[in-house]
Amino acid sequence: MSIVFFVDEVGARVIENTRHRPQNYTIVYDPRRYENQPWLHVTGVHAIPHPPKNERQIFLEQLGSPQLGIICSYSRILWKELIDFFPMGVVNLHGGKLPEYRGANTLQWAIINGEKSTAATLHFVDKGVDTGPVIDAAEVVIETNDTMLSVLGKILNASVYLLDIWLPSLLQGKVPSYPQDESKAHVWPSRTPDDGLINWSQSDEEISLLTRALAAPWPGAFYYTNDNRKVVIDHALSPYEVAELRKKVAGE
Repeated sequence: MSIVFFVDEVGARVIENTRHRPQNYTIVYDPRRYENQPWLHVTGVHAIPHPPKNERQIFLEQLGSPQLGIICSYSRILWKELIDFFPMGVVNLHGGKLPEYRGANTLQWAIINGEKSTAATLHFVDKGVDTGPVIDAAEVVIETNDTMLSVLGKILNASVYLLDIWLPSLLQGKVPSYPQDESKAHVWPSRTPDDGLINWSQSDEEISLLTRALAAPWPGAFYYTNDNRKVVIDHALSPYEVAELRKKVAGE
């Protein structure tokens, strides 16, 4: 049965590691961000770029007659006709608890907010963003020494686990799901590198959480010295280390 995966390089790693991955499948990628990447040229993979709006019909013809769509770490929104194109529907592997963590950069937000856990959530895709019925979720613990990179690794493993469990049933069209509780819904906005500016009015703990969420390979938290020199912190700081840095900055 034909499956189309909508992925970036992170999502491609999930697909490569699932037990039930078909030998031949199609992936759709964002050409604005990726081109000529090694993961686009794997044996048995047919890679198609996400189309501009005026080429959507051609794109649907390129897909052929797939039965199921799976989104995993994909930066583009699917339009209604594309969602309806799949007889078995489209599911998304979302990096965050739903409905509390809809939207963008949800793993970073979870760390910044001091959450003790997050989840990979498998849900059906509807016309909203991260609003469709939930199939299952695999919770992961956020340890006090976790950074965005280590939490992402946990989410990747949890996503593979969910696909291993549910892909056979999804292909049979026999998957139970339940609606999200809209009273608990929150949509988190996209973050930019400028959002890493440290606000010294925050507590040592809050600033520590920011450094953990933005540690390398992400752009890092940063501050400006009295002579307007930008200082980037590319690693996680403990609350104690933040307190020491605060003293240093205050004394400059």
